[in-house]
Amino acid sequence: MQFFGINIPQIVFPVIVFPTIAFGGFLGFQQAGQQAFVPQTIVQSQIQPRQIEQRQIQQQTLSPVSNLVGDWNGAIRITNVRYQDNDTCEHDYQMALHITNQNGNDIAGNSVATWQSGTRGCAPSPTINNAVHGTISGSSLQINIGSWGDFAGSFTSNTMTLNSINYPGGAQIQPINLLR
Repeated sequence: MQFFGINIPQIVFPVIVFPTIAFGGFLGFQQAGQQAFVPQTIVQSQIQPRQIEQRQIQQQTLSPVSNLVGDWNGAIRITNVRYQDNDTCEHDYQMALHITNQNGNDIAGNSVATWQSGTRGCAPSPTINNAVHGTISGSSLQINIGSWGDFAGSFTSNTMTLNSINYPGGAQIQPINLLR
């Protein structure tokens, strides 16, 4: 290795040259630290604080994305416990949700669920007709489907997904996907 044109063995450079450079930097820093520090006086100007005017924020609800009046159709699967033998039973229904009235964010109508099939000896169920009422905000909704309880969900112009919040009797309803 060459240093300023002089051949130096490789071991000499890291053992002698690096420590020498570091020591020189340390001495330079020591001398810089001995310079006199001149304290500065900071004078605060006579600035008056600004008054920020508070404005009242108006609370607004979202308007519905679209009109939900119309017929929505899809399949439902309900799982519940048979009281006779404490075994589970699954019922499949075809659901028709008829929203007949929308006034602002309030909706109303009825639903008709027609029994399609059941597993493990489930007894056929009669057609179930429920009154429907609910509230929408933006693209989400809260809806009550009579004896089937409350649902929360979302919708677009041609699809609706409902999730059961509290199905009476402890049964479980899978998410309901409806199409217009």
